[in-house]
Amino acid sequence: MSIASTAAPPSSSAASPLVEAIFSGSAPAPVRLAAARGALPVTRPERLLLCVHLRDDTDAAVREAAEQRLAGEGRTDLAASLEAGEPLAPAVLEHFARRADVDPQALEKLAIDPGLSNAALEEMAGCPHPSVLERIIINQTRLLADPEVVRRLEANPKLSATGRRLLNEFRHDFREGRSQEIVLDRPQESAAAESAAEAEAAALAAVEAAAAAAAAEPAGEGAPPELLPEEAADEAFKAAYVRIMSLSVPQKIMLTIKATREERAILVRDSNRLVATSVLKSPKVSELEVEQIANMRNVSDEVLRIVGHHKNWTRNYSVMFALCRNPKTPIGVSLPFLNRLNVRDLKNLLTDKNVSEAVRRMVKKTFDLRNQAAQPSRKK
Repeated sequence: MSIASTAAPPSSSAASPLVEAIFSGSAPAPVRLAAARGALPVTRPERLLLCVHLRDDTDAAVREAAEQRLAGEGRTDLAASLEAGEPLAPAVLEHFARRADVDPQALEKLAIDPGLSNAALEEMAGCPHPSVLERIIINQTRLLADPEVVRRLEANPKLSATGRRLLNEFRHDFREGRSQEIVLDRPQESAAAESAAEAEAAALAAVEAAAAAAAAEPAGEGAPPELLPEEAADEAFKAAYVRIMSLSVPQKIMLTIKATREERAILVRDSNRLVATSVLKSPKVSELEVEQIANMRNVSDEVLRIVGHHKNWTRNYSVMFALCRNPKTPIGVSLPFLNRLNVRDLKNLLTDKNVSEAVRRMVKKTFDLRNQAAQPSRKK
């Protein structure tokens, strides 16, 4: 049975009458054909859901039109919906998660959507795009809830060196044997049909069980993040700091999902990279916070690498410039941004003693080329 045939009709309180008529089977063939072609006056998420649903229509012309739209304009609609944060039906998420022709940037967003089933995520763990695989890895709660995803990631030859390191760190903190014990024992069919709320509850239960199992073991987490003078003077900040430092790694990771801005500022500097990188997954993280993180010199280079590879964040000039002047930013991340800096900021980087020598040399080269291009030719 195809994914489309399992799609439940939308709620009558939210869906348009046209959508309800098509799902109920009362819509005539011309209306269904118009829906398959994306010609009905419905919302973009409804348009995608209808196309997925109509792949199993009794009319061959409707089925063909739905397939053609999903293979072409449907992918554009998907990207636009994901960019706008529009909620998509599980059937739509699973259909595109299993397609090989979907843009990797769209797949990255699909991989962290809570509405995506475990079965679809397991299939995505075998995809050929390293960036998508890394995005799956940093979604720690889903890995805890479904160890099969971890196994498929490890078996994927397209997993990058960075991805394997992140996966090894995950293994170190949550041993396979212990993860197997804390995951709920449920049939594969039930796991595939599990709702987003049930998946989150299962992940929460798994993390709590892991924390309880690890309570008697040495923490071994290294030094806590150092407080800045203004932070140390803030009593509320100090109280949050003390409370967070008493948590285990699983508890900290779960806290990143619902943490306040002050708590995220502490967690992102945690010495455990799994905790620090989990902060960037929080839907509450604002662009201003990202800019502050890009300026931090007491965060892990992995945090700065993730920020630097996030195209939406680096569209912000302040974030990009902060990464360039931060000595902790990996050189491979900061160098490509130099050509986008204005002359004034290039000049400031030349005199900044904290910038690495490799970056300073490239800054000087870029600055000199800009000056030469700006000078009028003296040839007669």
